[in-house]
Amino acid sequence: EEEEEEEEEKEETSTTPEPVEEGRLDTTAPEPDSNSMTSFCEALEPGDLNFYLVRSGGTGNSQDDSFGLIPMVDLPAGLEVYVTDNAWLGEGYGFDTSEGTYKLIVPDGGIPAFKFFGHGDLLYLGEKWEPVEEGDAFQFSIAYNNDGEDGAGDELFAYCTTDGGGMNKYHVLAALSTTGKEPEEMLPDNLRMNGYGVIILPPTSTSNGDEDEDEDEDEDEDED
Repeated sequence: EEEEEEEEEKEETSTTPEPVEEGRLDTTAPEPDSNSMTSFCEALEPGDLNFYLVRSGGTGNSQDDSFGLIPMVDLPAGLEVYVTDNAWLGEGYGFDTSEGTYKLIVPDGGIPAFKFFGHGDLLYLGEKWEPVEEGDAFQFSIAYNNDGEDGAGDELFAYCTTDGGGMNKYHVLAALSTTGKEPEEMLPDNLRMNGYGVIILPPTSTSNGDEDEDEDEDEDEDED
């Protein structure tokens, strides 16, 4: 009888974890293997960080260029987030250094999941980004593809860095293209295979409604 009572007590005091509800979105940051931010970076997946906004300041106004990001998981304080408009050269080669890169160190308290932030006026942490010195000069600028011009537009990449060393340190999480085309050969392998975190914006139009109306009126007059 005493043995049965002991078994019943064990059953009552057991703490079996409840199963996670199927389909529930877990927004907590993945557990890093150590306290280092590089191991946390490795645990992130493509799409855990996404672009949601991009604005070009126009030629010669790169200081007015803006981009917005939204994390799908909590980002811890101390994590370094990078955004570059340099071209991706391929696995083992990393990024070109002819344009520019911005770096943000996530502040104390971290950035919770679904909290909008970015670079530029009126954006949360908009003034906290620092240019990264690389190549000959810092030339970060965002260009649109106006009217579908071939080769026009820009590509932005958001990434963190790992202990991979050399050109293997880049862990790309998101890409945004203003070229109107998907740069399949110029996407990191993890983005191309995963498909998450990639946004392709259509070409912008430089024409306005007034011009179109004038053209329609001219056509009507010709028909008369």
